[in-house]
Order: sequence, then C-alpha cells, then structure tokens
Amino acid sequence: MIPSSAHVRLNCRGIPGGQKPREFLTQVREVTNGHGVRVALAVPEGKSEDQYLDELDETWAAPPADIDTPLFRALAGAAGEAYPDAVFTPALFEAGTSLAPWRKRGIPGYGVYPYVITNEQLVAMHGNDERIHIEALRQGTAFMYKMVSHFLR
Repeated sequence: MIPSSAHVRLNCRGIPGGQKPREFLTQVREVTNGHGVRVALAVPEGKSEDQYLDELDETWAAPPADIDTPLFRALAGAAGEAYPDAVFTPALFEAGTSLAPWRKRGIPGYGVYPYVITNEQLVAMHGNDERIHIEALRQGTAFMYKMVSHFLR
C-alpha cells in the first residue's frame, strides 16, 4: 500500500556566513514546485511568515565568531597544554544555533568540546539517557581550569 500523503518536519541549522533562511525556503519551494508538495514554515503564533523570516534572516547565518579575541586565545592555549599533539581550530557546533542571545551581547561562541570522546559517547551525551564518561568529565574540568588560568596571567 502506498500512502496518499505524508508529513515531514525538516529541522535546519544555519552555517556561519551561509545562506539566509528566506533564501533557503525559496529554494526548497522552487525545487518542490509542481510535485504536489506544500512547504510551510513553522511560524510562532502571532507572527506572519514574512515577520518570522525577517527575524531569522537577522540571526541565522551570521558571520563566524572572530578568532582574534582573548577568549579564543585562552581556549587555544588551554588546548595546547591539555592536548599538545592536537591541532586546535574552531568547528561547526550544534549548540551554535543557541548562541543568538549571547552574540547579540557581543559574546562569541566557538565549537569546542573540552574533552576527547568517541562518537558513541557524543551520541549518548544527547541521547535518551544523557551522560558523559567520568574520564571525559575530568578532562573537561582540567581543560576549563587551564582556560580560565589564561585570563589570570
């Protein structure tokens, strides 16, 4: 049996400096046009789609955080001490989409885990039974102490 209809919810995250939500939505609608697909944006109550897209365009796909900051230097210094054989670099980070309130206040965010974990541990960290291994917690705590100490030098 082939169902007569289906419903899909697509959860998207912006890439720093990437495509604006309004452009992405337009592109999705163009690709699906003529295929019997209706694309609707989940808009908060009391707002129009245009109003919500204006807000999203302002906060999403913002430029990447500046890496010439005391915070980034402290993170890089702590990483060099804690993990001397690793290359330190900012990365895309799923929590980045939660940074809007901080970035509005001029506080940068960087994709840094303060510990080394396996992919299985990463999945478990945000799974149904959220947890982190004790050794990773120890590593992360030591890393954070090293990072804060860079501000005290």
